[in-house]
Amino acid sequence: MSISTLSVVIPAYNEEAAIQECLDRIFEQIDHIDEVIVVDNNSTDATAAIVAAAQHREPKVRLVKEVAQGCAPARSTGMNSATGDIVARIDVDTKINEDWAANIKSFFSRHSDRYAAATGTCTCYDLPFQGLFASLQRKMNAKNEAKLERGESIAAPGLFGSNMAILKTAWEDIKSALHDGEDVHEDTDLSLTLQSEGLSCAMVPGMEASISGRRYLSPVGSYWRYVLRGPRTLALHGKRLSAALGTFAVAATAMPFYLLMWVPFRAWDPERESFSLGRLFAGAERRPQPRAHV
Repeated sequence: MSISTLSVVIPAYNEEAAIQECLDRIFEQIDHIDEVIVVDNNSTDATAAIVAAAQHREPKVRLVKEVAQGCAPARSTGMNSATGDIVARIDVDTKINEDWAANIKSFFSRHSDRYAAATGTCTCYDLPFQGLFASLQRKMNAKNEAKLERGESIAAPGLFGSNMAILKTAWEDIKSALHDGEDVHEDTDLSLTLQSEGLSCAMVPGMEASISGRRYLSPVGSYWRYVLRGPRTLALHGKRLSAALGTFAVAATAMPFYLLMWVPFRAWDPERESFSLGRLFAGAERRPQPRAHV
């Protein structure tokens, strides 16, 4: 089977502040991308107008609408609309690395018989302390590159919704089994559904990206509800023990980390790359969360 075309899906809800930069980064790689689908999920700001203007600059851009509120239905509408052999999906605040699109196409052209989906590593461009994470990820990607050359597995435990790709044929096979509820992690749901069908995901070197860490700046109650979606998604798939362990992990690790980082994350000025007490007391920038349009 020939795998040669790539669609990129971008769900968007009230993203006028970031959508143009997102598209500009895509346009830098447009020679390797066959269509760009922005899904307007009931935006009340200028998001749709900005995308419409971008269509005059680049005819590969398509603007579609989804009235059912939520990241999962918006994602699904984009995936269903895509015509590429491969369908990548990012968030508006995802900053893809150089050659991201070319590397996705190259990977699937060689390994689509073994892997149905792919994901890449991510760091947060607007949070402190990212150097260590980036270093660890570079080492992991180098190891995966060597494994690929040796024909060894680079299977990933799941997909990261801000930076992923899936074969369109695999999407068609599993989409009817997905959940669109607001209380699930749509990428975890997709990953578990692929696994249940015996389809593998890969952690692909060269598919790196950086994302916003604004989720960590959300109020404590909002963050608590968000991280509990993981265990709920596991429970939906009948993985009761994993769901129970996941709930424990949320209480024992995710929430303590959130609280530990509450001050430094809010005091960090990503433009100056320094800490500022003024930012701490001014409060976080209020933008919609990219993966919870509810």
